[in-house]
Amino acid sequence: MVVGTSVTLAMAAAVVWAVVSFASKNPDKANLGSPTFEVGRATRLAKAIGDGGPFLFQDPLSLGRGRNIYLQHLGSDPDTGWSAIEARLPAEPSCTIAWKQARAAFVDCHGAAHPADGKGLVTYPATVDNGHVRVDLRTATTTAG
Repeated sequence: MVVGTSVTLAMAAAVVWAVVSFASKNPDKANLGSPTFEVGRATRLAKAIGDGGPFLFQDPLSLGRGRNIYLQHLGSDPDTGWSAIEARLPAEPSCTIAWKQARAAFVDCHGAAHPADGKGLVTYPATVDNGHVRVDLRTATTTAG
């Protein structure tokens, strides 16, 4: 019985190690969690962004890709006008962007300004569901700037 239990535990440990190893080497193929990022209450976030500008989140799914995003809200309705904007240039991933409140624009590493809606940058859809903002990090789009 002791031998059987030991063998079973060793096999279970081997399976756990294999899954963790695969997931760490192939984060895009390992579906271990939700691909959406729930940020918080839309009314509270809309007011805070309206007062101080978009929020920066560092790699919200913690996949080690360095995919930092800004959560942006434009307009007066907290249920609409949401987007998530990747904090780097699409053609130059090492060039990060920063929000400049005085200019009401994103400014890249070259000093070029990008509009508050993220046009020309990589964006992700953000929606309000039951009063909470959710960002879908599976669907990246880039619109001409």
